[in-house]
Amino acid sequence: MDLEKYRRIFLQESEKYLHDIGDVLITLENAPQDARHWTELHGKVHSIKGMARAMSLETIARLAHEMEAWCLKFQKGDCVARETSMQILSEGYAMLKTLVPRFGVLDLPDLPAAYHRLLQTLALGPEGGEQGIREVSREPGVPITDPIDPIRTIGVPCSLIEELLGFSQELLLMEKSKPLLAPEFASVQGWIDHYAAMAKGLYFRLAQLRLMSIEDFVDLYRHTIHHQARSLGKSIRMTVAGGDIKADVALLDRLREPMIHIVRNAIAHGIESPQNRKNVGKPEEGTIRIEAESRKEALILRIADDGAGIRRESIERHLREKRGMDDAQIAGLDEKTFFETILSSDFSTASVADETAGRGIGMNVIAQAISYLNGTLGISSKPGIGTTFTFELPMSLSVVHAVVFTVGPHILAVPTSSLDSAGYGVSGLDAGTSPVLDLRKLFRVGIDSARIPGVLFLRRPADSTAAPDAVKAMMVDTIMGNKPVMVMRQGQMIGSAGIFSGIGVLESGALAAMMDVSMVMRLLRGRHP
Repeated sequence: MDLEKYRRIFLQESEKYLHDIGDVLITLENAPQDARHWTELHGKVHSIKGMARAMSLETIARLAHEMEAWCLKFQKGDCVARETSMQILSEGYAMLKTLVPRFGVLDLPDLPAAYHRLLQTLALGPEGGEQGIREVSREPGVPITDPIDPIRTIGVPCSLIEELLGFSQELLLMEKSKPLLAPEFASVQGWIDHYAAMAKGLYFRLAQLRLMSIEDFVDLYRHTIHHQARSLGKSIRMTVAGGDIKADVALLDRLREPMIHIVRNAIAHGIESPQNRKNVGKPEEGTIRIEAESRKEALILRIADDGAGIRRESIERHLREKRGMDDAQIAGLDEKTFFETILSSDFSTASVADETAGRGIGMNVIAQAISYLNGTLGISSKPGIGTTFTFELPMSLSVVHAVVFTVGPHILAVPTSSLDSAGYGVSGLDAGTSPVLDLRKLFRVGIDSARIPGVLFLRRPADSTAAPDAVKAMMVDTIMGNKPVMVMRQGQMIGSAGIFSGIGVLESGALAAMMDVSMVMRLLRGRHP
């Protein structure tokens, strides 16, 4: 029996169930009487219990069994789910998240005591009473916490991956400097080309070991942020756009504190209470939206909330008292300069700062952290509409999904997020009213009239003010498909063309030039710089 194989399967499947359990618990806190959600939670906890027992992981199986018993009572309506009961189940969920990657081994300080206290708490049952539950689960010195999940380390040190990446880069540079071979050495040239493709593929796979998706990065905080909102009596929904974009773990790790601080600010100071939101015609549930975008050689991260916005009067008071500015001077500031005032080291709103979040010194520290990463921080805010913080960071390593295609002998790619659809034939185009950029003509390659061309329909940006005659599609030769592409810095020669954003490395090792769709649109309108 290959025990290690089954341990891997257990870990993979349990992590999927734990992710779902966290989501269901959040839903239940807003609808604790809904039996359907209790049925769903019961089923997922039961699945973890079954897998744990099959692997003889009794610590996990016993905890899951006790949690399952609570779910069953709420599911049948035998008990009413109260706030304390939800908290105990959340602590059970946090304990499962701690035990599963350790395969049930109680190998951390205070973990055995916390585990047994939690079992004792669960054994009281939901009907045990809030006081009894509180006394058992909160014994001094044995806290049951729900910490922010760390970014899990991979099986080898990151320094070793860096070293291997360095060797791979040297191989790629050696391939570029190879001498020209005479025609009679065509077989040797074929071997060298194959070696070069293998070296590029190796670099692609090594680089991916250091990458993490934005979706997974945000998930590290989702449950903890929800608990903070609940402790403040607020209902918050987090959404992610561009979550499939991957970035270097080292970069994301340095973004942990700035990200969590801004999100906590949004909950504590930005998003109003449910009643206040209702009074102004907003949904009682607030929204925090995290958007990721890969733009040329930068990672763009936006953290937006739909709250009340930053209080302008606090900034105006600071500008008067600390900067000696009068009303006319303040009114003459552009929005960017005005809101960047809160990033100053001497700006503080102590009246609203607390241990959960504060806009004063903390915002200055955030600005310094982003500057340390050679990035920029932008702020925009509208009264009653919300606030958006935008990070723009250099990203030497990134993986995006892109539609890869050919134009003659050239391999090109366009980020999938820039397209509405792709296909063959021109049936969806109106030649009279829908401008089409034929890349075959642009790159001056031969056009085979017998071949049906591929067509890429471009997505119009949400904030686009383009004229009606703006480019809507590009015509190509062959569409190779939607593929993961590792984006690297482009050279000066390719960059001078003005329509490329980088060089993409495919899993096969082949290179593809990444097209900048916005520049392509300008090209068709005759505004190419």
